[in-house]
Amino acid sequence: MAARTKRTTNTSAESDVRMAPENIQDGAMESIKQEKVVAENKENTITIPVSKYEQMLEALTAFISEQAKAGSSSENKKIQRDEYIEVISLTPMLVTVTANAAGGSGREYNFKGFGVSIEIPYADLANIVQKHFKFFEKGYLYVNDARFTKTNGLDQITSKILTKEQIEVIIYGDNQSSLALFEKGTTSQKNIIASMLIKELVENKDIDMNKIKKISDFVGFDLNQRAEEFKEILEEIKNK
Repeated sequence: MAARTKRTTNTSAESDVRMAPENIQDGAMESIKQEKVVAENKENTITIPVSKYEQMLEALTAFISEQAKAGSSSENKKIQRDEYIEVISLTPMLVTVTANAAGGSGREYNFKGFGVSIEIPYADLANIVQKHFKFFEKGYLYVNDARFTKTNGLDQITSKILTKEQIEVIIYGDNQSSLALFEKGTTSQKNIIASMLIKELVENKDIDMNKIKKISDFVGFDLNQRAEEFKEILEEIKNK
């Protein structure tokens, strides 16, 4: 028996099923199948037959499934020796690493500040990791490729290091989320983040002073006091 088509009304007795995004969960499909789905778009009301809605939902589910498989396939794809691997600096300081001529190109790579990203050939990076292992262990440099870290024994180290995005949350985010992330960082990263916050204070940036106080207590020195000392030094240099 074909489903009846009914004009939607604004009365409380309407029998159509109105489907908002937040309702598409926890058994809502049963109520959808009763008659049809009505989707509202601003002042217009669009009536969608149940059969058409189910086709759209199936297509969307299939698309999400394919995307998930593609992501998984990408992570599990064997890394090639001629690939370029992204390395990101997590410190505002200059970091220079060199690949040995034996086993590498002998090339020098300069990371000139926080967030600087360089694509490095696999052979060079494998050589650099062996030569400058401490830079990766302390969180100065971050290899942004799970395949490489797993192949070269960095996965355990990388899992303990705050990412660029997490550090930015600590510097620019709210008090609560900042402190929760800060506690997870390595000792070296905590010191780096403290220096970055001091720089923000020296430049008179708008920053939550409660966050500054709590991080000061955590690292054992007053970030605001250090910032004031730097300001005095800069003023003296300026007046010479």
